Amino acid sequence: MLKLFYCAAVLVLGLTKTCSTGNPAASSENKPRPGWLQSAYSDAVLIEAENSSELDGTYLINQPVDFNPDSLAVFFVMAKLPPELFKNSDEFYPELKEFILIVPDFEFYNRLAEESSKRGITAEPATTNYYYHVKRADGQVMVDSYHISGEGHPQLKYRDPMVPKDKIVVYRTESYGSVCCPKDERRVLEEQDAPFIRQYEQQHDVKIEGSYRQVTGKEGEHNNYYTLQGLDMSQQLAFLVAKNKQWQLEGKTLIPTTGLHVITPALIPLETEGIRKLQPITYTEK
Repeated sequence: MLKLFYCAAVLVLGLTKTCSTGNPAASSENKPRPGWLQSAYSDAVLIEAENSSELDGTYLINQPVDFNPDSLAVFFVMAKLPPELFKNSDEFYPELKEFILIVPDFEFYNRLAEESSKRGITAEPATTNYYYHVKRADGQVMVDSYHISGEGHPQLKYRDPMVPKDKIVVYRTESYGSVCCPKDERRVLEEQDAPFIRQYEQQHDVKIEGSYRQVTGKEGEHNNYYTLQGLDMSQQLAFLVAKNKQWQLEGKTLIPTTGLHVITPALIPLETEGIRKLQPITYTEK
């Protein structure tokens, strides 16, 4: 009786989500269930507060994932992160062209908890999630959403993210073009790397280790990769924010210095032979 009374009270207050009474009915938006929302996913990735951090509006999700290009990536986001980090951005695992994002309706849960606390009772809210289908194409991000409260949620089985032995985890990639004809103007930034990093290490009592250079073209084109080995998540994010502010030309940098942004690690093949062999970078004085 108490649960039924509380459900009625919630409805009166305008909280129109379904309450759990032992056999809750499904409740969703007033539109058909979209075709992209499957009944089950067997390879979901869990993002929790323990593997996310924030500094100056930049969020680091410290969850390396080896994606299968032939399967649809699915994320369940338990960490309370701004949804715009995922829905309207190409920074969240940018290698993905399409993925499903599942986010609990934290606003509903919080309101329900506040009301139950005021009334001195315990409520059992129905499972309530937002589902987003995100597609990236031609520089645009397209998002479709669906909301479910009660029954009808997809069944999830989670994967245990593992880093294959033939790949490395990279948190930042700085790319440089040709040495001439025309010369990539950003090459002047590379000259600043060693003194900047030596100063950063001294000021913050850390070591920036595990950086690599990989040649990508015949005219000196290359990428510099930062694996940030030995740093904890907060130290990684602090360095990434500082390095991003340093690595800019005419006000342009890898990540805009205003607004909310997200960094996710990438897995890069561990090339050990040929022109694309990864060459360690050292920042010690010559």
